[in-house]
Amino acid sequence: MSISQEIIARFMAVFGEPRTTDPDLFLKEYARCMDGYDEAALRKAADKLIASSTFWPKPAELLAETRKALADAARHRRPHVPAEHEQIERREVSPEARARTDKLVADLKAKLTLTSQEPTPRPVDASAGSFYDMQRNSPNKGLHMTREGLARLTEQSRRQTGERDE
Repeated sequence: MSISQEIIARFMAVFGEPRTTDPDLFLKEYARCMDGYDEAALRKAADKLIASSTFWPKPAELLAETRKALADAARHRRPHVPAEHEQIERREVSPEARARTDKLVADLKAKLTLTSQEPTPRPVDASAGSFYDMQRNSPNKGLHMTREGLARLTEQSRRQTGERDE
């Protein structure tokens, strides 16, 4: 008996004949949706649905529970470690090897600190004159409001933007 036949037989025993216009097509669709899924995950999903439902669950509900069971199993699965890696012997490190490794690490740290130092940027001229020069020379003229543009604001737009004549 395949896993789909087993689950359908369990659902038939618990929920009875499916109440649909075409029960044979419904059961074929149910069996088709279970193709390719892990048997243990399908059984776990069927157990959960039998415990929580009072009528035939939709195939999508069965698949959703199956995916949850698969995710749960993947979360608790230990990674596979090949046999040759399980029996690694721990050896004592000689003082010479430890000193050589410490020197290599110190040299690497020194090189990293030398290359990570960037020159300090020169200060930016933030005066109003340089700001207006930047706006005047900008290729995006429509993005900048110049003094002349501010002077052209209508009375209504001045009120909306909070501009006041002082």
